[in-house]
Amino acid sequence: MLDQLDGARADLDELAAVLRGHLRIGATLVLASIDLPRSLARFHRRYPGVKLALHTGLIAGLLAELDSGTVDVVIGPCTTTCPRASLPSR
Repeated sequence: MLDQLDGARADLDELAAVLRGHLRIGATLVLASIDLPRSLARFHRRYPGVKLALHTGLIAGLLAELDSGTVDVVIGPCTTTCPRASLPSR
C-alpha cells in the first residue's frame, strides 16, 4: 500500500506543472494514514485551476473505473490478490 501511495504522490507531483484541467480521483474509505480531505484542499489551494472530482468505492470497482477512464488515479489498499498488484506502479 505504501508503494502505491508513493506512486500516487509521484503522479500528483507530476501534476504540479499543471495549471488547469480536471483530475478525477478514485479513493477507498480505508485510508488510515492519509488525510485525503486536507490533501485535496491543499492541492486545490495551490492549483485552483484544476477541478477535482472524487469517486469513492471498493478497490475493485475503482480499478475498473481506472481501466475505463472514469477516474485518472486510484488511492487505496491493494494486496497481492488485487488485479493490478503485479503491475508496476504508475
